[in-house]
Amino acid sequence: MFAFAALVWLLLTQTSADADLWGHLRFGLDLLSTHALPRWDPYSFTTDRVWVNHEWLSELMMASAYQALGPLGLNLIKLIAIGMVATIVIVVARREQAPWLDATVLCTLVVLATYTRTQVIRPQLFSVPLFGVILYALTEAERRRYRALMFLPVLFALWVNLHGAWIVGLACVGCWLAFTVWTTRDKRVAFVALGVATVLATLVNPYGLDMWRFLAETVRPQRHDVTDWKPLLQLPAGIIVLDLLLPAIAALAIGFGRQRVSKRHLSMIALLAFATFRIGRVDAFFEAAVGILLAPQILRGFHSIRTSLAAPIWRRPIPGAGVVIVAGSVAAFIAGILHTRTIELEGAWLPDSESIELIKQTCAHENVLTWFDWGEYAIWHLSADGIRVSMDGRRETVYSPRVLENHQAFYDNDRSAIDYPDRIAAQCVWLPTRLGTVASLQMRGWVIVARTATSAILRRDSGTVPAQVTAGGAKSPRVFPGP
Repeated sequence: MFAFAALVWLLLTQTSADADLWGHLRFGLDLLSTHALPRWDPYSFTTDRVWVNHEWLSELMMASAYQALGPLGLNLIKLIAIGMVATIVIVVARREQAPWLDATVLCTLVVLATYTRTQVIRPQLFSVPLFGVILYALTEAERRRYRALMFLPVLFALWVNLHGAWIVGLACVGCWLAFTVWTTRDKRVAFVALGVATVLATLVNPYGLDMWRFLAETVRPQRHDVTDWKPLLQLPAGIIVLDLLLPAIAALAIGFGRQRVSKRHLSMIALLAFATFRIGRVDAFFEAAVGILLAPQILRGFHSIRTSLAAPIWRRPIPGAGVVIVAGSVAAFIAGILHTRTIELEGAWLPDSESIELIKQTCAHENVLTWFDWGEYAIWHLSADGIRVSMDGRRETVYSPRVLENHQAFYDNDRSAIDYPDRIAAQCVWLPTRLGTVASLQMRGWVIVARTATSAILRRDSGTVPAQVTAGGAKSPRVFPGP
């Protein structure tokens, strides 16, 4: 058990940065210094809509942790969030009087199943434990401990300022309340009032009704160009297998034990299963619902398996095995502690480390048409030099559909969009060298003034183009925040 715990700890302390982390921190640090939310984004020169920063509180908390402890602070936020999920599952399991072994197994399954959305430092990290707390409150109310429901409006007033996934939680609470009002005669008015109060609590944000309007316009399944928004079956095979493991165990426990499941719980799980099938990033909420709402059935299944097994088969001990296991476990725990001080950079989306210095040399105080994946990375590293980007991972948050479509057409080397840099008055263009757009721009008079192993920086030929600089092709830095 000690060795298993060490391996899980080592896995949970492996943290990587996605393309948006630089932006989240930059915006959060701005909030710490200005104490105000900007209505218009100061970092992009193509932004054409009011900035509804629906994740401002997450960014503020992340920036505060980073300012205090650097990457360690961000990793501590992640571990606290995972620890909250684990605690909720353990409490639910112990409420069912499950043995510690069964409770630990269920806790591990839920933590690993939700790890697809808690492994990376991002605002969604806050949504998973909050959703777990809400599920716990609902199950407590089913035991006639109605005081737990008093916290729902408070939780949603907090969640609406942290991350847009509160709409998933609100849908589940609405489903639960609908079944409760339909199937019970007492306290119907109180339940309806609770639902109204919970909905009104989502208006406790700096934007009021504009938050609802913004999410209604932007949170849609038609975003398959973003990996997290792809349907479940289009995600990597490893994630699909991990997503199916806990539901499969729950289904086996229910099927072989011929156990009954509350229709109220089934409706919530079915809602989340459908949402996950359409949008893969909902999977953590589906997994949390399966692990918490079906905990009684899963734990009874564990008990049945354990009691039906034959007598333990004792194996002859291997000399020195205990020493090796203990030593390996201690090493894993130490390695995990060391991991909490760093955030790794990985993925094909990263630009070369030398790109930033080259852009500073060739495009200072100018507008740069940027590759989508590099936008927030560029904001973090280049905004101090007066360089503004044309596109970044915030997408609909600060850009209209027209701007997004024009950028995509330009990236795709569409003939009708090849003059897009001129239309938006971009002085520089920073793109991956693999794009055919680079050659098309050269044919239109743009000149490559700097090149790295993976990217090219182009300027319009005005007769005073700097001499071309070719970098040595050093690999991107592997530790956040990079150069």
